Amino acid sequence: MKKLIAIVLMAVLLVSVVGCGKQEAQDNAQETTKAIVSAPPSADVVAKIDDKEIDLATYAGAYKMLEMSYARQYGEDVMERDINGRKLRDIIKRELLSSLVEEVLVIDKLKAEGFAVEDAAVDENYKQFVEFVGIDDAKMAELAEQGIDEAFIKNRIRMQMYLLEYNRRINQSIIDTIDLEAPEIASEIVKVEAQHILVETLDEANDVIERLNAGEAFEDLAKELSKDPGSGANGGSVGQFGRGIMVKPFEEAAFAMSVGDVSEPVETQFGFHVIKLNKKISIADLKNAEDGAEQLEQIKAQKAEAEFAEEIEKEIAALRQSHTVYEYPDNIAAVGLPAEPAATEPAETESTEAESTEIETESETTTN
Repeated sequence: MKKLIAIVLMAVLLVSVVGCGKQEAQDNAQETTKAIVSAPPSADVVAKIDDKEIDLATYAGAYKMLEMSYARQYGEDVMERDINGRKLRDIIKRELLSSLVEEVLVIDKLKAEGFAVEDAAVDENYKQFVEFVGIDDAKMAELAEQGIDEAFIKNRIRMQMYLLEYNRRINQSIIDTIDLEAPEIASEIVKVEAQHILVETLDEANDVIERLNAGEAFEDLAKELSKDPGSGANGGSVGQFGRGIMVKPFEEAAFAMSVGDVSEPVETQFGFHVIKLNKKISIADLKNAEDGAEQLEQIKAQKAEAEFAEEIEKEIAALRQSHTVYEYPDNIAAVGLPAEPAATEPAETESTEAESTEIETESETTTN
């Protein structure tokens, strides 16, 4: 579990509490912020939540950790890649700003509820992060010059572990509200049981259907004709399966059939299938299955996952609305940009006093 946390932390969830990463989510975050003003307290403040400030150094360090994680996974040039007309760097920078604000809101809420991240868990995830990103002593020394030392990294990990706990609580709250005994849910078909005969051409599939209509047994034809050696030898049986297991055309055909029916030819990348549906299994049916309790918990988890993004977006919006939040995106403009080449001293040239005055005037005009 700890290793899973470390991988999640350092892969992509460092960007956002919600984790959706879409422009729509960015827009919603800005709409729920009470104000985004153009006059921050100073150039070193990137956001303010009530009386708490997030400084530029914290933001820059968090961005650097993200940059290292993305580079480790996707290549050194990843931040320069174009995503729908925008640099990935610019997308992440804006999301990160909102994420740091939401981090403060979430952590304050969890601390008020008595939750605290244990130091031992932070230490374990720190070790895994250093290994994952490949930080040796020389790299750590280089990072320390940028204000990213061991204490800074551990603090960032601690913050993200709070966010994971918050996500877990939201997910569990969704699970707790799912009533699998409600009629509209209990009757939902989650599995089917079927047989099939796989052949290479449409003509062969139609011949199979003609022989079935003439009274030949499905099992016998499967053993004789099916190109699927596994199921063919077993009379065409593919057993029970839920959604997302079979290729899409096969799944859609099987779930749309009535019990006892034989399908028209169904084409997939494997050839042409003739399917016979033997059973439909509803959520209510799973109660009596040998591993029914475990399957029902899995179904709850799947349903909660489908609702998670929308629910957590609502929760974050409510948190923002209950506080005074300001974000200062102009103050992060220079973060993550490639370093400019050092300026060189211009060659000395003779000029008249009038020419010198003209140059100074043009410089002042440009600056202003």
